[in-house]
This record gives sequence, C-alpha cells and structure tokens, in this order.
Amino acid sequence: MFLGMVNQETGLRGYLATDHTIFLEPFTLGQSQYQLAMQQMKAQVQGRVFRRTLSALVQANEQAMIWSRTYSEPQLATMRAGKVTLARLEATRGIGTTLFDQFKNSMAHLQTVSEHDLSNLQARLDFENKCVLIITLIVSAIALGCAWFTFASFTRAFHQLTTLQAAVSQFGDGHFSVRVGDLVYDELNALGMTFNQMAEDLNTRDLQLEERRQEAQQRQDTFLIMVSHELKTPLTSMQLLIAFFERELTDAKYHKGIITIKNQLQRITRLVNDLLDMSRFKADQISFAFVPCDAIEIAREAIARAQINTSSHQLTLTGDTTAWVQADPDRLEQVIVNLLTNAIKYSPEADHIDIRISVNAHDVVFAVQDWGIGINKEAQAHVFKQYYRSIEATHYKYPGLGIGLYITSEIVKHHQGQIWVESEEGKGSTFSFSLPLLETNKENEI
Repeated sequence: MFLGMVNQETGLRGYLATDHTIFLEPFTLGQSQYQLAMQQMKAQVQGRVFRRTLSALVQANEQAMIWSRTYSEPQLATMRAGKVTLARLEATRGIGTTLFDQFKNSMAHLQTVSEHDLSNLQARLDFENKCVLIITLIVSAIALGCAWFTFASFTRAFHQLTTLQAAVSQFGDGHFSVRVGDLVYDELNALGMTFNQMAEDLNTRDLQLEERRQEAQQRQDTFLIMVSHELKTPLTSMQLLIAFFERELTDAKYHKGIITIKNQLQRITRLVNDLLDMSRFKADQISFAFVPCDAIEIAREAIARAQINTSSHQLTLTGDTTAWVQADPDRLEQVIVNLLTNAIKYSPEADHIDIRISVNAHDVVFAVQDWGIGINKEAQAHVFKQYYRSIEATHYKYPGLGIGLYITSEIVKHHQGQIWVESEEGKGSTFSFSLPLLETNKENEI
C-alpha cells in the first residue's frame, strides 16, 4: 500500500514539475499497486482477532482516498485543462504534503495496531497453554492421591503415574506432540486419554498458528519481491529520463524541479534496493563476491561518498591506516554508508560525525558516533530487527521503514563479523561492527 501511494505521489509531483505525461505512468502503476495491496491486506485481517487492524486499515484507506479526492484528482484535472501555473501554485500551498503525511501517520498506526493484535493473539494462546498445564497438573495430583489409597497395587499405579508425569513435564516444556500410552486402571486410562486429547488439540492449534504465520510471511516476502522487481524497470527509465532532462534543459527555471525529482528517485531506488536485499536475506538467496581488500580504504571511499550528500555535517575519520579483510567491497561500503546516513539523519542539531577505526590482534573495528537523539536502553536490543523503529525515531517523525539496520547487520553477519550499538537517550549513539582480519595482517604485526 505504502509503495503504491509513494509511486502516485512521486508521479504526480513529477508531472506538476515538468508537465510531461510520462510521469503519469508511475502514478497509474501506483494506483494498481495500492488497490492490489489493499485487497490482499483485507483478506488477511478477517476475524475478531484482527478487528482493530481492520479498522486501522480502513482509516489508512480513508486517508489515501482523502489525498486522492482532495489533492491528486483536482491537480490532475487542472493540469489536463492546461492550467499548469495554477496547479503548481496549488502545490506550493503544501496541502498535498500535509495530506500525504497524514496517510503516512495512519500507515504507522496500522503497523502498530497489527503488531498489537498479533501480540494479543499470542498472549491468549499462552494463557490457554498455562490453563491446560495447570488443569493437567491438578488432575495428575488427584490421580496420585487416588493411587495412594490403592495401596495394594501401589507399585504398578506409581509406575503409570510416573509415565503420565513425565508426559506432563514434556508438555509443560512445549512438546505438544507427546502422548500417553494405554494405562491399566480405568481412572488413569481416562486421565491419559483426556491428556492426549488436550495435547492433540493444542498441538493442532499450535501447528495451525505457525502455518498461518509462515504463509503470511511468505505472502509478504513474495509481494515485496514482486513489487520491488516491478519497480526496478520504471525507476531505471525515469532515472535515464531525468539524466536527459538535466543535460538538455539548462534553463535555471527547470533546474530546481529536476533536482527535486532526481533526489526523490534516488530515495525510492534506495528503498526498492533495501526491500530486495531484505527479501533475499530472508530467503537465503543473497550473494557475495568475497575478495581480499583493504577495509580502511573502502571506508574512506564510503565516507567521501556520504560527505558529498551532506553539507550539514563534517565526517571525520581517525585511527589505523590499513586492514586487510576477506569481504565483498560493495557490501562493506553499503554497511558504512548506511551507518553514516543514519548518523546524519538522527543528529539534525549536530554538525559533525566521528568515524574511528582500530585494529587489534584478530579484528578491525569500525565505530560511527553521532550526537543526536540517542536510543533508549530497551530499544537497543531490537534496533537490528526487521521493521523495528525506536520510540525516539517515531516521536520525532523521522522517515524510514526500519529495514536499513536489519540489512546492515545481516551483511556483517555474512562476513563473520559482529555489530552492536552503544547509546544514551538524548546524547547520541555509537554504532560499531567488527570484521576478522586476514592472516596477512597478523603476519605483518609479528
């Protein structure tokens, strides 16, 4: 849904800026993507458990429709009527941006509510599991008391109760496939059958829940891959077209609009690439081109690349001058650029970022330090998870989907390295990662 709306908003913005109908292609594609995603999500959130999610989905759809009826459709009608200046004047009022921000907020609310509904579902299942376990233990205790009074056959009864108790213990540990065999005494046999029935029901429910979760995850991954691949071709065409405009339209009055569209295209391209990388990591289909390389030289290139894109922060590198590792140079540069981009984005009031590199006996350690909003202690354990965004990031309304650090951590792990964060809320963060050195470095040290 979000990608579909982004395509519509970007296409409309390009059409307003250039008056070229080629930008209506991503707008039309975005409408189709949005409708498809909306239908799929409605089908997935049926039932009482997801009624809040469905309500949030309806609210998000209403925000999208408000943006369409109030802004995009009137603007398209104005442009098609040849009133380009009037349409651009209307765009400068910021109504479209405000309505689109409201849609983004409703999407963020939808994500929060859906996570809450899933958590409630899991909590209810956990509660039911505990109730079943408690009931089973109570019944076992009663059975043990009955066996105690049956003193004449105590030994035999005790053996059967031990078997039942072992099954209950395994059941309590989450092994819902455990079953109790036939027991001699009618009372114990009935108890065993009741236990087996409860275990069967709970095991079936657990398997169904896991199957639904895997199906939902698979549908999500398939959808992301499909959408990302579908976006690659029009994005490439649009980038070529913008490059052509930038070269041919030298008039200053076009320059600002072209630069704006170019920056938005780059942002969407990075998002599409991140979605593709995330899906490939989850499907274990990611590939790396490992070669011996100087990690510090790659860091210098990444810092230079990041410095070009910011005039608000000075990026300063200190530490060792060479460190050879076995790595994919492009992926390693992606890790460093991601950390630098985050450091710049989440420290708007600061004017510099420090990058420190140190080499020890076995590893080279990179540290990127900013003086921004920081991350609270509880959130630090989750920042590298897929789609996770800290309270600080959402409170200050920083854009993002919560996949950049997930991709970064996965790349580091595939390089046999480690990644971690040290932060204090309101005082900034230091993201660090380490990579194992090649034997060449160790021999030179000796």
